[in-house]
Amino acid sequence: MKAAGIILLVLLIAALTGVGMILARSDMNVVYVNCVATDPVTQQEYFSMLKEQLENGTFTGTRFSDEMLSSPDQYVFYTWTVRLENNTSLTANAAEMMISQPQDYHYDILQIGDMTEYCIPPHSSRTVSATVLASRDVLYEQKPEFRIATVTWYYEGVDAPTDTDRDGCSRKEIYLD
Repeated sequence: MKAAGIILLVLLIAALTGVGMILARSDMNVVYVNCVATDPVTQQEYFSMLKEQLENGTFTGTRFSDEMLSSPDQYVFYTWTVRLENNTSLTANAAEMMISQPQDYHYDILQIGDMTEYCIPPHSSRTVSATVLASRDVLYEQKPEFRIATVTWYYEGVDAPTDTDRDGCSRKEIYLD
């Protein structure tokens, strides 16, 4: 009986050590890929849909300004893409990528909501994009001023050892420049 207890204790310690090692190596790399500017004039139907959603209060996303949209030639879409590299033995679910504008920078109008939850299997990667509609006061042919992307994810309900919010989600910020 005593030998069985010792064997069970050794197995328990080994299992806890294995789980601890998995969690200790849990890391997600967030790598900036690119930023593409698109003229809303070339996407009239999509722009009109956004404008209608704003007017009737059904827009899903983040509004940086209360400005109501005028004609598409007054704006530009910026789409930032990052690569999420899951360097763990756990499946990660990317819940959100939020773009924040620089302080005292008032050209961004809205970030279009993406309700897709991206599954990233262990030891793999995928790209995730976020699109912001900005005022054309910024020359869209030039690279826009830097932004910060905050990517939020979780590991199949397990808290990761990086910064976590009150919901147990992990977050990383990356400068997009």
